Amino acid sequence: MAITPVAVLMMTLILLMRPSLGGGPSIRMGCIPGSTLVPYDRDGISCEEAQMSKVVGIDSSTQSCKVLVVDAASGRIEAIGRASHPDGTEVAPDAWWAALVEALAQVDLSDVVAGAVAGQQHGMVCLDVDGGVIRDALLWNDTRSAAAAADLIAEFGDGDAEAGARWWADAVGSVPVASYTVTKLRWLADHEPHNAARIAAVALPHDWLTWKLLGTGASMTS
Repeated sequence: MAITPVAVLMMTLILLMRPSLGGGPSIRMGCIPGSTLVPYDRDGISCEEAQMSKVVGIDSSTQSCKVLVVDAASGRIEAIGRASHPDGTEVAPDAWWAALVEALAQVDLSDVVAGAVAGQQHGMVCLDVDGGVIRDALLWNDTRSAAAAADLIAEFGDGDAEAGARWWADAVGSVPVASYTVTKLRWLADHEPHNAARIAAVALPHDWLTWKLLGTGASMTS
């Protein structure tokens, strides 16, 4: 059976994120130049092996997916992959997955020991009880929820926008605007109640990609 780059990264992430009997990762972090962490070595990996390790960073932005394989010790970039995302403010999440697969296929993951996914914020990926995507994701730059943001502010201030803004700032540290996911959820409840009723979980774009890499159905963390 052929092992694809995605499968390699998936298996790596699963191994790194599983509960550890030793209470820590395999790599002796104290071996990395500049690290102030106390060295430890759960699985017998030497300093030399740790310094030879490579990591992969995935940036799933609004316009494209970029993948960098980096030497963990020196920071030297070993390989770069890139694939475009569709235009627009409403995108099917499967397009991000396809771009990730395409970008990963452009790099060598054979020596990669860890990976992480970052990307655009505030996109609304709505999932049902089976982990299926309910509708296309509304991105941060979709402003149809501007009225929903104003409604959320007013409602928590008993009609007073200034009081509502203070309530939100005190409660969560920010005041809703159209780019925030919470306002998109309110828009969905108001305009697509049939879809809102199916929601079992909500993810940001990079959370959804991490979840996919670990295998749909795994516990989702953010």
